[in-house]
Order: sequence, then C-alpha cells, then structure tokens
Amino acid sequence: MEITEAKEHIETYRAELREFYKSISVSLCLEKRFNSVSHLQCETVTFIFDWKPEEHVLQDIKGILSKVSGKLLVIKFIGSSTSICVTCSFPFSDVGFTVLRMIENIYILMVQGLKKLTFCNLTLWRRQDVRQKELKEKDQDLLQHTEVISYIILKEAEYKLRDTISSKEKETIELKQELSMAQVTEEEQLYEELTVLRSQFNEIQKENKKLSDKLSKMKIEYLRSLTSNTDSAASRVRKGMTFEIDDCKFHLKAMTRPDYQPLVDNKRIIEKLQERITLMNMELVTEREHNEKIIKDIKDHLKDKEAEIDHEYEEVDGCDSLEIDHEYEEVDGCDSLSADDYIFKDQICSLLLYRNNPITGQLTRSRLEVHKNETLPTVLDKAYKVNIYRALALM
Repeated sequence: MEITEAKEHIETYRAELREFYKSISVSLCLEKRFNSVSHLQCETVTFIFDWKPEEHVLQDIKGILSKVSGKLLVIKFIGSSTSICVTCSFPFSDVGFTVLRMIENIYILMVQGLKKLTFCNLTLWRRQDVRQKELKEKDQDLLQHTEVISYIILKEAEYKLRDTISSKEKETIELKQELSMAQVTEEEQLYEELTVLRSQFNEIQKENKKLSDKLSKMKIEYLRSLTSNTDSAASRVRKGMTFEIDDCKFHLKAMTRPDYQPLVDNKRIIEKLQERITLMNMELVTEREHNEKIIKDIKDHLKDKEAEIDHEYEEVDGCDSLEIDHEYEEVDGCDSLSADDYIFKDQICSLLLYRNNPITGQLTRSRLEVHKNETLPTVLDKAYKVNIYRALALM
C-alpha cells in the first residue's frame, strides 16, 4: 500500500537524514545509545575498528554495515577506548544468514581497519599486532597466515552454526509433528463426543415429537367428545363462556363507537361541570377581592379609632383622681384594660376592668371579684374571659 500524499514528506525526511549522517562526526555519537530496547546477548554483534573518532562520520559506519550484512544490522551503541567499538543487533531468526554474510565479507571489514569481530560471546576474528620493527619484513606472510587461520576458524564456526541450526530445525519439526498428533487425537475425541451428543439429541427430539403428536390427538378427541355430548357440564360451561365473550365483544364494539349514548352524556356532563368550575373560580376571585377590600377598610377604621382612643387616653391621664363604686359606670375615652383599683373585703378582692368597644368606640367598666390567694396569671385569664363574654353580649 503506497501513501501518495505523504511520499514527498518521506523523501524530504530521508534526504535530510542522509545529510545528517554525512555531517555528524563519530566523536559526537560516542557513549550514546541508538536503541532503547535491550536485546539478548545472542542477538548482538560487536565490531572494533582501528579508527580515530574525529576522522570519521556516522555515515562511514552505516555504509560498512550495509555492505557487510545487507541492512540487517541495527546500531545500538558506539563506545571508544583506543579505537571505535560498534555494537549492533539483529533478529535471532536471521542468525545463520547474518553470520554467513559477515564471513563472506570479512575482507571488506579487514580493509576498513577491523581489529576484532565478536558474535554473541564468540570471537569470530581478531587481528594480531605485528607492528614491531623487527617483524616488518614478515608482515605480509603473517597477514596471509592470520587470514588462513581466521578463514579456518570461520569455516569451523560456520559448520558448527549450521549443525546447531539443523538440529534446531529438526527439533522444531519434531515438536510440530507432536503438536499435530496431539491435535488430531483431541479432534477425534471431540468428534466422537459430538457424534454421541448428536445421536442423543436426535433421540430426544423424536420422543418429543411423538409426545406432541399424542397430545394433539388427545386434544382433538376431547374436543370431539365435548361437541358430541351437549348435556355435559363442560359443554354447558363452554357455551356460557362463548355467550359471555360474544356479549362482551358486542358491548366493547358499541362503546368504542362515537355515537354511544352514555359516552355522549358523560361528555356533556363534563362540559357543564367545567363551565360551573370556571364560574365558581370567577366568583371566588371576586369574593376574595371584596373581602380584601373589607379587611383593608376595617384596618383603616381601626387605625383611626386607635388614634382617637390614644388622644382620649391622654386626656384621661391628666385627671387628678378616679371614682371607685360598687355599681357599673360607662366612661368614654380609654383604649386599654386596667386592674389598678383593688377593694379588699376579708378574703375577696374586687377588680375594676375597663375595655373599649372596637365597633362603637365606647369605654365600658366591669367588676371582677377574685380570691386573694389566686395567682396573677389566673386573675388575668378570668378578666380576659369576662371582657370577651361582655363583648359578645353587646354584639
């Protein structure tokens, strides 16, 4: 699947990445991890080059690795001591192919200054130090000798790896065969169980069909017996039920018609009731407004009377003395109740009560006799009741 819209951006990114690889020095990549995922030891290859980090760029390493492995190796870490140490990773499934490619291209690595090649924990190739002055003449012979030795070592390692790969392949084939045999046996057992269950299900289904046929026959015979024997109680009950059902259907059909008389009467009654309710609501609203107006007038009248009574009380308070008699006297001008005059006669106390009529505005006086041992709340309660009864009598 090709992404046509992003193709231009991908090409631009790749071009910038190539320029970056060509421009960045190896010295800037030292001790840096290129992959955060940790791999197994059997999936790593280490190259040690006799290079100076300042003289090479990252593209040099990537070019050598692509020639040697065909872009199977991925750089994980670049370290340095006296040389450059490059650690790469590869998929374990391609271990044989990777080793063979490196063995075939070992001369390319040797020309590029390879000092040591390590695969997993196995050293595949190591360069001998032949830099002594006395051995300068034998450099070529020693180099050829080391090449032959390294070639022999690599061939032995190749054969060992091929043997291990073939043994692993045989083991995988045997495991696959065992798994297939186990799967076949399990499938056969399950198929046998399935056949048994299917046979049982078919038998149960046949029995259910026989029972349903028998039940339907019994129902038909019973209905025939009911129709033939009209004098039986069951037939009479059945006829009565059919009559009731027909009657209910007829009434239901009649009730659903729009010209059904009880339904029409009910609609008329509902309309009349709704009209009466609206009229009553209007009357209640008008009556409420009238009552509110009356209450307002009464409150205004009471306020006026209270003002007049307060004025009369001011005049009465200016008097020098009040007369106390045993008879009832009517006096105009006070607005509150008083129990100031007490007449003691042995154990009986006589109290004079003054009240103002809220309707006429007339001040009246009454007498209340109580025992001297009675408490003040009881006396006030009696005085309140006497004034209430007198007000009712006047009304």
